[in-house]
Amino acid sequence: MYGLSSFFIGEQRVAAELGPMMRAAPQEDMRLFLCTQIADEARHVAFFDRFYAEVGVLESDNLADRLEENVQYINKEFGVLFDEMLHSRVDRLAVEPEDLETLVETVTIYHMVIEGMLALTGQHFIMDYNERVGTLPGFVEGFTKVARDEHRHVAFGARFLRDMAQRDPRYIEAIQRTLVEVGPVADAVLKPPWMEGDDDEQTLFGVSVAETRAFAMKALERRMKVIGLLQAA
Repeated sequence: MYGLSSFFIGEQRVAAELGPMMRAAPQEDMRLFLCTQIADEARHVAFFDRFYAEVGVLESDNLADRLEENVQYINKEFGVLFDEMLHSRVDRLAVEPEDLETLVETVTIYHMVIEGMLALTGQHFIMDYNERVGTLPGFVEGFTKVARDEHRHVAFGARFLRDMAQRDPRYIEAIQRTLVEVGPVADAVLKPPWMEGDDDEQTLFGVSVAETRAFAMKALERRMKVIGLLQAA
């Protein structure tokens, strides 16, 4: 349940945070794109809600209660990342939408870490597992469409951060500072709460925690190269 619960709750959390980010975007074309992303995220929440309603693994019978029931399956670092680190910056943007440095920090957390590192890693292994064992074909088809949206979102975030990094060195510092702050928390999100100790060879979806972390770091490194903060090999 950990992987699916993280996506279900995560999609709801990020959908709720996009409004202030959209209003803070400095260009009209950026705001228009983020409007489409809000619709994407809401559609993703509906997808997972329908999945849970149809497979019947939860006792709840409505969206709000299903979200609450899934909280038990995520770890505390998930809450820190979404409900503290991301949410605090979005709250600041709601009050000061002209604060571009905070917007850069927020896009770094949202588009690079949550979507470009964590979500794309989870999607890769969940879909790979279900395709290998031949389970949940309908879910895989829908989740593939979710992943397609996420790649589009990540591309927007990388382009935005690349442009901001080229505009002013203080935005480079904001990206780097944010990654240092959220990195350990994001890394901990990759490990389900029921896995005890420091043994990174424990497996989820047929791969070890160590392999999952390596894939996630490679995904983040690719985005950093696009932004211009890492040299291409």
